Amino acid sequence: MKKLLLIVVILLGLSGCGRALAGTQAAPSSGIRVWLDQPLDGSSQPVGPTLLKAHARSEIGGGINRIMFVVNGTEIGSVATDATAPLVAAELNWSPTVLGEYIVQAQAFSGDRSTISAAARVCVGAQITAALSDGTCGLPQPTAASVALATVRPAPTAISTATPSPSPSATTSASPTTPPATATAAPQLPSATPRPLAPTVVPTLAPTVVVPSATPTQRSAPTFTATPTATQPSLTPVPPSTTPTLVRDTAPPVLVGSIDTTPLVTYYGPCQQDEPGILSVSLVASDASGIGAATLSYTFLSSRGGALGGAAVTMAQAPVEGGTLLSAAVNVARDAPQYLGSNNGLITYRLDVSDTLDNATQIQGANFEVRACQLPPTATPTLVPRDTTPPTFGRVYASPNEVFYGTCSGQPSRTSLIAEVSDPSGIGSVTVRYRFRSEVSRIPPGAWTTLTLSGGQDVYSAVVNVGGEAYATLQGTNGFLDYEFSASDSVGNSTQSSVLAASVFYCIG
Repeated sequence: MKKLLLIVVILLGLSGCGRALAGTQAAPSSGIRVWLDQPLDGSSQPVGPTLLKAHARSEIGGGINRIMFVVNGTEIGSVATDATAPLVAAELNWSPTVLGEYIVQAQAFSGDRSTISAAARVCVGAQITAALSDGTCGLPQPTAASVALATVRPAPTAISTATPSPSPSATTSASPTTPPATATAAPQLPSATPRPLAPTVVPTLAPTVVVPSATPTQRSAPTFTATPTATQPSLTPVPPSTTPTLVRDTAPPVLVGSIDTTPLVTYYGPCQQDEPGILSVSLVASDASGIGAATLSYTFLSSRGGALGGAAVTMAQAPVEGGTLLSAAVNVARDAPQYLGSNNGLITYRLDVSDTLDNATQIQGANFEVRACQLPPTATPTLVPRDTTPPTFGRVYASPNEVFYGTCSGQPSRTSLIAEVSDPSGIGSVTVRYRFRSEVSRIPPGAWTTLTLSGGQDVYSAVVNVGGEAYATLQGTNGFLDYEFSASDSVGNSTQSSVLAASVFYCIG
């Protein structure tokens, strides 16, 4: 009995080889040969983009003017080809988004003649590594709507009404030695309703299509475990058995690069008029879902490190390359007397950054020195019946006042433009406009850019990314960052500061 079964299997294999060899000896009745180069029959891939490839030629006159790709009986796109070329090729991007079994074919057209290729069965699914032993994927075929939405398809092309001649289950043909005469046409969007082709009989265990690079060689005959039976692909949409799982972003924002904190020492008291009294903090954070909220919480410490108290400020946000620039300013000169009295001490901060899905992270800053001078006298506000006076500027400056751009590291590449401004009616808004100006007279200054400052309690600031913006104007020369503040109070009175300048240096290495 075992010997008889072995003889039957051998005869079936030789019969399959005979059919494959017969397919290479004569073209279909249409005189057109077409075959898929990619994907191969019985292959598998995860959900995601792939490239469909096919070749075709006409053997009885009249070239191939179009190749159409068909998935599960539905046209997903056509590619126009050069009808004067003896051998043409076509490619089309395909992105299956649903797990399942797909039947991929290519159909070539020459005038009113057409031929459809042998089918390639493709298993799509992250957990599928090979087809089952019966030649199927063990998954349902996705619906026609799923197939139609899986590919950005070109504009629809009229489908020939001639019935395609059946193509052999395996076709061997030499690959072209030269590329096609014209480039593959770019796809265009189709009409809303895809048009299914006539059903094609697909053998359950079809031999693999082989397109050799030079001299055609015949692969060894496939081994059949039973008598092959042709199956008719169903044109009735079958819903997939599984639904893709949506993955929610649970990762918190991440820090890109380092935190810029300037200056290292701040002052309060009368001597603060000549020393920096504002602590500026800036950093770049990144998150796939976008940055939601960012807060800087600062705490004053005694000289021995004991916490004395502090407050929190909302950080300003600005889009930059690689993420979002977050910046804030702490008015040490104003707040330090409340916690330090007239003593020297320290200030530290913590950054709380979350994305738009509330995934949060905390970043702890270092300790920075705070030095005290004699406390200034307390100012008594003067009440006026009607405010007609614009806001009053105090100190306006850039911190640091020397900034660098180029390829060197270790030098500050951002600066905070800071304005101390007050008004008895309250501040409505504070803006700053800035531009880059080269010290070389032949280079014209850049255009003015306006930023809205953030802050409160009489101190407002904005960060300028000198390292990323200066080169477009300065072109590798030293120069200046010109800036001018404008402020308006809550009743509409407004004023401007004088134009100031920070030094900008070009550095290499």
